[in-house]
Amino acid sequence: MKTAILLHGTGGTSQSGWLQWVKTQLEEQGVTVWVPDLPKADYPSLQEWSDYVIENCPFSIDKQTTLIGHSAGAVAVLIIAQKVHAEIYKIVSVAAFKSFDHMDFPANDRIFDVEFDFEKIKQNCKDIVFIHSDNDPYCPLEHAEYLSEETDGNLIVMPGQKHFNKEFSQKYTKFPKLLEILNN
Repeated sequence: MKTAILLHGTGGTSQSGWLQWVKTQLEEQGVTVWVPDLPKADYPSLQEWSDYVIENCPFSIDKQTTLIGHSAGAVAVLIIAQKVHAEIYKIVSVAAFKSFDHMDFPANDRIFDVEFDFEKIKQNCKDIVFIHSDNDPYCPLEHAEYLSEETDGNLIVMPGQKHFNKEFSQKYTKFPKLLEILNN
């Protein structure tokens, strides 16, 4: 049975942006999808978020599972991949970042309380895709380039899409390009 986990970012919920639209589209294809409200979303911790997902997911995270995350959730899916003791089908990270030293945003002060283990991520998932914009005001393109290189991932740059959220464009209640990537 194919499964997917969709994770929101800092300050988000399971209802944020395009998450519910992607959930509906995947469910119509027969995929079992879980979109949790992550704990302390206004002041996230990758340790807490990854532990929460691993401990509360209603299905096994395994070679049938696709992990999809946006912003802080895009980083969390990488941490989940390194922590699980199973091969994962695919990871799609939208607007990911490698640190938050580049801007003053107190909400993300404690987010990096666990370090990346790129070898473990690569061992557990062979198909990693990063979707990023060339003008994201929060997550520099260089961060996605770095993460893509370190994980042997595929980087897709979509020009002019900022942070892939409704703050900048009402079109991000849907995300057809992400669905296309998920179906490849």
